[in-house]
Amino acid sequence: MINAPALIDKNARPKKTKAALIGGGHGCKAILELVVEGKLSALNLDIICVVDPNPNSIGTLFAKKLGISTTSSMETALELKGLEVVIELTGDDNILSELYHYIPPGVKIIDHSFARIFWDLNEAEQSLRQQLLEKTKLEKKLKRDRKQLQDIINSIGDAVIVMDQDLTIEAVNAEFSKITGLNPAQVVGHKCEGILCDEAVSRNRGERPCPVKDTKRTGQSTRVIHSTTDENGKEAYFEVTANPIFNEDGELSRFVETFHRITEQVRLKRETQESERRFRQFIDSAHDLITIKDQEGRYLVINPSAAALFNKNPEGFIGKSDKELFDPGMAEMFFKKDQEVLQHHRYFCHEETLVLNGQEHHLNSVRFPLLDYKGDSIGSCCISRDVTNQKRLQRSLIHSEKLAALGKLAAGVAHEINTPLTGILTFIEELLIDTLPDNPLKKDYEVIQREALRCRRIVRDLLDYARMQKPVRHPQDINKLVQVVLNMVSKQADLRNIEFDTDLFSNLKKASIDSTQMQQVLLNLVMNAAESMEGKGLIRVATWHDDNVRKVFLAISDQGCGISPKNLKKIYEPFFSTKGAKGNGLGLPVVLSIVEQHGGSIDIKTAFGKGTTFQICLPACE
Repeated sequence: MINAPALIDKNARPKKTKAALIGGGHGCKAILELVVEGKLSALNLDIICVVDPNPNSIGTLFAKKLGISTTSSMETALELKGLEVVIELTGDDNILSELYHYIPPGVKIIDHSFARIFWDLNEAEQSLRQQLLEKTKLEKKLKRDRKQLQDIINSIGDAVIVMDQDLTIEAVNAEFSKITGLNPAQVVGHKCEGILCDEAVSRNRGERPCPVKDTKRTGQSTRVIHSTTDENGKEAYFEVTANPIFNEDGELSRFVETFHRITEQVRLKRETQESERRFRQFIDSAHDLITIKDQEGRYLVINPSAAALFNKNPEGFIGKSDKELFDPGMAEMFFKKDQEVLQHHRYFCHEETLVLNGQEHHLNSVRFPLLDYKGDSIGSCCISRDVTNQKRLQRSLIHSEKLAALGKLAAGVAHEINTPLTGILTFIEELLIDTLPDNPLKKDYEVIQREALRCRRIVRDLLDYARMQKPVRHPQDINKLVQVVLNMVSKQADLRNIEFDTDLFSNLKKASIDSTQMQQVLLNLVMNAAESMEGKGLIRVATWHDDNVRKVFLAISDQGCGISPKNLKKIYEPFFSTKGAKGNGLGLPVVLSIVEQHGGSIDIKTAFGKGTTFQICLPACE
C-alpha cells in the first residue's frame, strides 16, 4: 500500500481517511490528480487502492505511476486493513449493489452520483482561493497605491488636504503638518471646519471665505487669498484653491484643497507697487520734460510737464507714436533722434527748438537707451529742460546791455548835435522873417525849418530814451488821464478826421503811476493808432479793472493796417519803424520801458489788415 504523495501535509492533518476507488476510468484519474495537487485537502483522503478489471485502464495506470496499489478483485480491496471509505466511480448499479452486499461493517460508500461533490468542492475551493488571491493582490496594490499617492502629495511643496463630500478630512500631506503643526492622526477623520476655521480664529483672522464650500455649491474650482500669521507672528499669505473630484458617474465625491504660500510674491508685489509709486511721484513732480518710448516709438511714460508743453493730458500719449500726435515734420525729427539712440546704444544731447501755437520753445534734451536685465535696448528715454525763459532773459540782458551802450552814445551825440541845430533853427527863423512871401527861397527856408524841427524831435526822443528817469508814482485815476490826452490830440489838425469812442469803467480803481510818463505812453499809442489809419477812422479807448488779480487795464484799438507777424517781433527794437521818414523807431521802445518801470505789461492783439489793440496792464492801488 502506497500513501498519497507528499503534497498532502500530514503534519497539518495527522488523521487520514483511507479510501479505495472502484473503477479505474477517467473519473478515477481525475480524483487522483485532485489529491496529488492538494485540491481535496479538506477531505484529507489517503487513497490506498484502485479496483478495475482492466489493468490498462487510464486510472489504473496513473495509480500505478503514483505507487498506489491496484487490483481487479473488489473482494480483495474490501479486505484491506483500515479501509474506511469506498468511492464507486463506475456508474454501474449492479456493481453498486454488489458493493453494498460485500461492504464490511463500518466502511462507508460514496456512489458515483455523490462523488461529484469532489469536483464541486474543488471548484468552490479554487474559486475561493482565486478570490482570496485577487483580494490579497488588490489590498497590496491599494496599499501600494495609497502609499504612492501619499508620497506624491508629500512631495508637493504646497499644503494639501483631501476631503470627502461631507468635508471630512481623509488625508493631508507633510507640508500641511509643517505649516499647522498638526500630524495626520490629529486631523484625519475630522471636519475641516474644526481644523482650518478654528485655526483662523485662533490667529485673530476671524471668518474668511471658504473655497471648499463654494466649490461644493458650484461644482467649479475656487481660488481665494487668505492671510494669516506665521509662528513668528509675521504676516503670511496663501493662495487657497479648492478643486472638485468626480466619480465615474459624474457625481461630486471629494475635494482637494491646496495652500500655496505667496508671502514672498505679495511682498515683492508691494515693493514693486511702492517702487512704481515712487517712480511715478518722481516723474510727475519733475519740472523737466520726461518721456519713455518703446522700440516702435510708442509712448510708455510721459510726465505732466511734458504733456502740458503740447497742451495735452498724459493719458492721450500712452500707446501712441509721434506720427499719431504731431505734424509730420516734428514727428520725423523725434523719430530720427530716438532711432539714433537705439542704433548707437548711447546717450545724445541736443538743443531743440519747437514751434508750438506760433511760439518758439527752446529745449536742452538728453536721450539715452532704456535697457532690460540683459543689457539689450528695449526703448528710449528723453529728459528735456525748457530753457525758453532763460533764452529770453539772456536775449533781454544782451539787448539791455546794447541799449545801455546805445543810450550813452545817443546822449553824447544828441548833446553835440543839439547845439548846432539850435543855431540853424535860429538863423532860419530870421531868414523867414526877412524873406518876402513871393520870394522863391521862402519855400526852401520852410523845408529847412521843418527838417530841422524833425531833427530836434529825434534828438529829444534820444535824450528821453537815454535819460529814462525812475517814475515818481502816485495814485492816479486812469480815466482822467485818458480824457486829458484825448482833449489834447483831438484839437490837432492832423487828427480832425479821427473819431474817438471811449468805454471808461465807472469807479475804476486807481493805479500808482507817474502821470507825466503815462501821459507820454497814451499820447504815443494814440498817435501811432492815428498814423496806422492814415488820419481817418475810429480809435476806441477802454478801461476796466479785475479784482481777482488786482489789476487795472487800458486798451487802445484802431482800425488800421495791423502788424505783420514778421514785424511783431521787432516793434520794441530801437529805431525800428515802418513809417519810413515819418518815424524814428523810438516811440514804442519808450512806451514799453515806461510801462515795465511801472510794474506793468503790454499785450498786443493784431490782425493784419484789420487793426491792432494795445492792452496795458498796471497794478491797482490797495
